[in-house]
Amino acid sequence: MRTRSIVAFGLLAIAAVVVASLIVRVARHDQFTIDTVLVIEGTHRALQCVDAGELTECGYDAATETSTVWAFPVLQYFPAATFVALDVTDETARDLLMWLNLVAVVTAIAVVVRRAWTRGGAAAAVVALVVMTTGMLVPYAGASFGEPLALLALVVACRLALARAPTVWLAVACAAATMGKETMFPIVVLCVVGFVCFARGDRSVMRRKALWAGGGIAAGVVANLAFNVFRFGTWRNVQYLGQGRRPDVVESAKNAASLLIAPNGGIVWFWFGAAAAVGMLVVVLVRSRSRVEQVGVVAVLGALAIGIVGAAVWWMPFGWYSWGPRLVLVPFAPVVFAAVETWPSIASRRTWLAACAVAIVSLLLVAPQIGFIFEPETTSMNHWLLTTTEHPECTTVDRRTVEGAAVHHACTLRAAWRTDAMPLVDAVREASHHDTAWYWATVVGAFAVSGGALVLVRREQRRSEAPRHAA
Repeated sequence: MRTRSIVAFGLLAIAAVVVASLIVRVARHDQFTIDTVLVIEGTHRALQCVDAGELTECGYDAATETSTVWAFPVLQYFPAATFVALDVTDETARDLLMWLNLVAVVTAIAVVVRRAWTRGGAAAAVVALVVMTTGMLVPYAGASFGEPLALLALVVACRLALARAPTVWLAVACAAATMGKETMFPIVVLCVVGFVCFARGDRSVMRRKALWAGGGIAAGVVANLAFNVFRFGTWRNVQYLGQGRRPDVVESAKNAASLLIAPNGGIVWFWFGAAAAVGMLVVVLVRSRSRVEQVGVVAVLGALAIGIVGAAVWWMPFGWYSWGPRLVLVPFAPVVFAAVETWPSIASRRTWLAACAVAIVSLLLVAPQIGFIFEPETTSMNHWLLTTTEHPECTTVDRRTVEGAAVHHACTLRAAWRTDAMPLVDAVREASHHDTAWYWATVVGAFAVSGGALVLVRREQRRSEAPRHAA
């Protein structure tokens, strides 16, 4: 017992150092996407229009079908407006938004891990923690404001759907998640339906949950439409819808495959645990004896399918130059949560070993993910830069035209499937080059903590199982 306590304390100490290392690196905020800056600029313009009583077509240019408020989801403007109203500098507002990103990611991870502990004990909690922290969530906590906030709202909505009795907070969470993107409402609907099914309960409780959730989703849809009228003069987000052309069926299928398995953009490589969670849900669907649970799994997987198809039919399936499939980050989070929730229905020694295998493979991919935190801009651009070196037309085309969008789409798809320029490799090389000792100490520490925790909980699980086997 004493030896285990000493080892556990040592792991906690190393974990604290690793977390501190990552927080210090993220806190630099010296690399961030231009979207974060544009949200702040758009917020300034929106507040100016409100002060002037201009409640439609704010900053809109009909010739280019763009607005200086920009086309981002309305959810992102609420915290930005709060910081602007506090009269802080734009640079401070940008840093605060990035900190909000980090808080959103940590909170979402905590919600899933806490539920895993409740459903499957310490073993399930450790596996869930490894899966959640060795994917795309942590790297994007300090790189691009937006997705983590919508992801947190969706995860919280799923958690509240599991509660015994619905509250107004379920409506609030659903509204926030829906405002995370105009196309989010069907994803939110299906995810909430899925988790209400996982929670079971009598029909009256399920009916009340549906009413609260439906009210929140409706409010979110109205907010999206009203905000589009405010900046574009129409309920449609013409700036997004007018950009480029839509890929045809064949191109969309290629995009979907790329989002899943492309070496420079596939979820399998950038968030292996989430991809494995899909496989687990398929197993649950086949093996579960509960029809309600099966409906829940189908709903969550349906939400994921909508997210993938939605990104695949756009001409920028990866979201400009991103590290991995950023645009499908949000719908994959409920899949991991659903795997946690359905764990007990198929829990066995075999499933535990499979979960450990998933955790170990995820750990093997932790080096490039931490590398991205250390060098986000360089590692996300390297494969694109190599593509444009060989194909200069990729950078000279006007993406707002049909022809230019087609060329740009072909270039990004080409970059996604290259094997001679891979961001997963670049992340390790670039981070090692600039912060060798700091980087590798963080990687080794993360691996030691996660691996050690897996060993400890497995030993504890075997010890607890021994008396039952003996009996």
